[in-house]
Parts: sequence; C-alpha cells; structure tokens
Amino acid sequence: MSRMNALNSFVVFLMALYSRTFEPAILENSLIRKPHVSFLVLFVSLLGTLMFAFEFYQRQCWFGDIVLKISASLSRLEKDERS
Repeated sequence: MSRMNALNSFVVFLMALYSRTFEPAILENSLIRKPHVSFLVLFVSLLGTLMFAFEFYQRQCWFGDIVLKISASLSRLEKDERS
C-alpha cells in the first residue's frame, strides 16, 4: 500500500511540475496556475512521495528482520531435533 501511495503522489508531483513548467492552455483559468497553489501542490506531493517511500522502506526492513529471526530459530530447532 505504501509503495502504491508513493507512486501516486509521485505522479501528482510530475503532473504539477509539468503544469508549472509548461503551463498548458487547458490550465489557463485554472486554480493550479496561481503560483502559490502550484508551489503548494508541488511541495505536498513531493513530501508525500518521500514519506510513503520511507514508510515502505521501514516496513521492508522490519519484515526482513522478522524473517531472519524466524529462520534462525527454525534452524536451531532443526539442529536440536537432529541431535
């Protein structure tokens, strides 16, 4: 879920960056064309991308630690049964 949220917020960031850089004719009277709003969208979407990516990284590290602990205890259990 975190990985998907990071991708979604990154896509929003890219769209906001494109609209701020090139200012398509479609956005001529749009709210996002206003400088303070477009900067806010850029900042929030970039911040969301970084937060969700970091959360995904933390979950992967936590899951990896759990797997290592479980595999170590299973290997000890297997050695004890063989003895």
